[in-house]
Amino acid sequence: MSSGTLEVMLIGGQKIKSRDSFSKPDAYCIINYGNQSRWSNVARNQGSTPTWNTTFKFDVEYCPTDADDKHKITFRVMDEDLITADDELGGFESNQRKKNYIRWDDVRTNSLVPRYI
Repeated sequence: MSSGTLEVMLIGGQKIKSRDSFSKPDAYCIINYGNQSRWSNVARNQGSTPTWNTTFKFDVEYCPTDADDKHKITFRVMDEDLITADDELGGFESNQRKKNYIRWDDVRTNSLVPRYI
């Protein structure tokens, strides 16, 4: 078994639509890898093109016999609401066991622009 660090750089999103009728989304992103979660800051007043420019690190252990879902990375874009529960605006997932990067085509329809170091 080998171990290391998965470093994810969250740049920003595009074409994010608000679920609120009268306001722009205040978007943030939740990234899950295995049983680890990381939350971005809230991109206040940035509307449909939020920018986070944040790097997250995840501890990784790899064994060739691991189940595929152990290496799944999930991104969820949320809209922070002060009075009601936060709304989910979109997201995607990718299995990092099968590849060590995410292409633009993987997420083009899900409103995120991923880039990895």
